Amino acid sequence: MKKGFSIILLSLFLVHFAGFYVFFAVRLTTIRQEIRETLKDLPDDRFEILQLSKSDYNKARTGENEIEWKGKMYDIGKIRPKGDQVVLYVIHDKAEDDLLSFLNEIIKRSESDSWKTPSPILAFISLIFIPSVNTFQFGRVFIPVQIAVYVERPYSVTLPIDSPPPQFPA
Repeated sequence: MKKGFSIILLSLFLVHFAGFYVFFAVRLTTIRQEIRETLKDLPDDRFEILQLSKSDYNKARTGENEIEWKGKMYDIGKIRPKGDQVVLYVIHDKAEDDLLSFLNEIIKRSESDSWKTPSPILAFISLIFIPSVNTFQFGRVFIPVQIAVYVERPYSVTLPIDSPPPQFPA
């Protein structure tokens, strides 16, 4: 029961933190599959024709059958070499352009976010619930030993009151 609950809780956290990127990856894969199906049945007169030099083609190529040219994503239907030029029969992939620009906009907004974390939240996050200082006793002298190096706050070590051991009724 506890193991199942732990797995569900961990899954919820992962979906929350990585959900957008998972959506992005799934949507990008779906768009690419849809355009591949479209390219199979598309007649030659429906393609856009790009004529690039071989070096421009190599620079613009982003995937096996994709190029980014002048800020737009294109899917390649056919490639025909022509001397030192490459003739590409392509189709503009508007859906992929929109998805990539959406992702870029979200990343840009998150980088330019000037919102500061409220001080109560910072205070809560910086709380230390497990003391990091242990003491070893040599006679009546207590020596504090810090175990966790990540703790920045020093803790005061209180000496226990010397008292006799408890007496149990016989």
